[in-house]
Amino acid sequence: LREEHLTTTRQIVVASRDLAQTDPRFVFARHHWRTDNHLAALGLIEAGLGWGWQPRALVAAHIAAGTLVEMPFENLSNGARLWVDLVWSKERPLGLGARRFVALMGAAAKN
Repeated sequence: LREEHLTTTRQIVVASRDLAQTDPRFVFARHHWRTDNHLAALGLIEAGLGWGWQPRALVAAHIAAGTLVEMPFENLSNGARLWVDLVWSKERPLGLGARRFVALMGAAAKN
């Protein structure tokens, strides 16, 4: 499949309800429904109401059971780089897990 094949089929988009917060790189279809919840999107997709991007961990069992089909694309990848803001209170020191997470995010940003 190519991106052009899906422009006429409804897309289920997981994004903020605020239109200004949606990254247009992830909206391909002329007609789309929005939800801010992956589980709601999964339900809409399983009901046959559209297609959408979903985390592999969320849909793997559904693909294995045959209730969803993974669509391979020729010209799209999951290589989009997105910004993530790490925010914490200066009044409370980070715990071990949070310090490790910040270190891993910093290392990933350098690559």
